[in-house]
Amino acid sequence: MPFDGDAVFKVPFPKAKRIAFPDGRGIFVQAGRQVTVQMPLIEGGSWQPDR
Repeated sequence: MPFDGDAVFKVPFPKAKRIAFPDGRGIFVQAGRQVTVQMPLIEGGSWQPDR
């Protein structure tokens, strides 16, 4: 069974355990390349997009 990266993005994702991806961390794919990224999290309250 292929990983999501292979099936969806046609890019092989690195093999990593779930613990390697805490909240806010993920994989960004663009133009056939992948990179691990960390996004800031807002604690408390709720975020609403601008309309």
